[in-house]
Amino acid sequence: MSPNDSVHTAHTARTRRSIPSRLHGPGSGRNTGTERDISGFADSLPHTLIRGISSLAVTTVCLISTPPLRADVSENEFRRGVLKAAERLETARISGSCTSVRSQLRYSEMTEQRLPPEKKKAYRDAYERAIQQYEERGSTDSETFHWDILGSMTRERGTPHNREEEYVMARNERYAFAIVRMPPGERYTVRWLEPRERFANSEHDVSAREGETRAFPLAPYYVHDIPLADLIDRPEFLLKSVRETTDDAGRRLVRVEFEYEGPTRTHQFHDAWLECDPEYDWTLTRYQVAIPPAAGFVEAGPMIQRITIESEQRADGLTAGKSLVMKNFAMDESEPFSTTRVTVDIDDEPPDPAVFYLSYYGLDEPTFQAPWYTSGWVLLVIGGIAATVGLVFLRRFQRRYR
Repeated sequence: MSPNDSVHTAHTARTRRSIPSRLHGPGSGRNTGTERDISGFADSLPHTLIRGISSLAVTTVCLISTPPLRADVSENEFRRGVLKAAERLETARISGSCTSVRSQLRYSEMTEQRLPPEKKKAYRDAYERAIQQYEERGSTDSETFHWDILGSMTRERGTPHNREEEYVMARNERYAFAIVRMPPGERYTVRWLEPRERFANSEHDVSAREGETRAFPLAPYYVHDIPLADLIDRPEFLLKSVRETTDDAGRRLVRVEFEYEGPTRTHQFHDAWLECDPEYDWTLTRYQVAIPPAAGFVEAGPMIQRITIESEQRADGLTAGKSLVMKNFAMDESEPFSTTRVTVDIDDEPPDPAVFYLSYYGLDEPTFQAPWYTSGWVLLVIGGIAATVGLVFLRRFQRRYR
């Protein structure tokens, strides 16, 4: 198992605090009042009728206060709820910052035991280097970045740990870009620039970068760096079961077991499950996935990631993440070998739309030229040549059969 796994996937841990039940409270008062009303009719009603009404009242109140769990939940119900909730992301207008702190990193003896002799030393050496770096940082083993989300537009900015550079990555409706300046305060230079037409096949993996940024503040809507609504709509997603459950506080949730064979190792989720809250936009409260081991360490077995989320519902209806906790487990181990906590702070003001464009940073706005084969005059020329060739063949055909 790669020592970088715990660092690479630090964007993926999620939990949420308990929501008081809407039916909490009225039960006892309603019961007392009902029995008081019944006792007032004791002289005029037969005793058996009084007992029947009392029993019915108490039973009704109990059923209202503690509705039974459903044995299963419709798959269509789950999908409709998630897709409906995703509509809120289209109008999201929030800014803030995230701070990730790794509070634990230890060596897994059990993982080493599963490796063949020729791989044990390489595995131990790699982890010893990672643990040494972790111990050297001590309480400063943290990283903070700022983010802005305006509908589908996203920006991330920050300063990498122990680096004298400031970076900005952003995407708007026309293009995506990354710019840096070193030292901070100097003029920005463009690191890369991609037009919207090339997002899907970008060598800079625009969608993944954007997902890693949005997956913190919008954690209740994301599994790793993939929107849940997008994940369940992909052909590689296999839904195995949907059922109701409860958490430790008695909150009613929906548990979904699934498999997902994504394009990369870190996007292959086996023996996976998630829990979401149907009362709050079907947003995630926690999930767990098993990720295949890194190349060269297949014998180590999968890495288990357990993600929990604490979130809050804003006045605009959006459920935003407050903190995320990710714990990585080696196979067959009950204690995590790595724990990372991410705290999300949301600003009071929404983002300025200008920050998603290069001109905001003193750089020229790009002009993207369409490929030569999409130009109008080129298409006309090609069409004319094709028509001429077709006419020549047609005339030859006609002369041959006259």
